[in-house]
Amino acid sequence: MVFTQAFIGVIVGSGIGIGLSALLGQAVSSADFPFRMMWFAPFFGFLGVLIVSITAAMISVRPVLKMEPAMVFSGR
Repeated sequence: MVFTQAFIGVIVGSGIGIGLSALLGQAVSSADFPFRMMWFAPFFGFLGVLIVSITAAMISVRPVLKMEPAMVFSGR
């Protein structure tokens, strides 16, 4: 579940970031400001966000995997 949430966060966050970047690029290019988004910029951006999110998910799921089921259901 943690990894699913991380992956959905990657998809949504990358989509919003790339979309806003493209909108900003369109806005500034109409004002005679040079802007060009190469094909690898969104790819490497998505890959970087994916690596950071998976690493954070692995760090956060580690204590959960070490926990005993009896500690969860004991009500303490």
